Amino acid sequence: MSFRAFADNVLLQLEPLETETKSGLALVQDGKARSFGHRTAKVLYSGPGYRFERTGVLCPNETKQGDRVVVDALCGDPTALHRTQQFKEMFGDRGEFRVVRESEILAVLEAE
Repeated sequence: MSFRAFADNVLLQLEPLETETKSGLALVQDGKARSFGHRTAKVLYSGPGYRFERTGVLCPNETKQGDRVVVDALCGDPTALHRTQQFKEMFGDRGEFRVVRESEILAVLEAE
């Protein structure tokens, strides 16, 4: 089985929330921590882009597989794909996955 993102959809794997500061202090997570702010994520798949209906011109996605991106904590669709056996075989069963439109991505983190 293979996976292909359609149009301007992007499949993200959210990075885990920090549980400890660099100095060793434990960060207590309440339900609000997952609902506000921003999250970093890894792009697993990025679709080809959006095709304008009137002209048929393709506006390609700028993100590519492997990019680290910043998104809103509540972005996209918390997909139920990860519950299927095929999805677990492809990506493993750990982590949070989201399907977002490329326009929901706030920034791409680039290595210096």
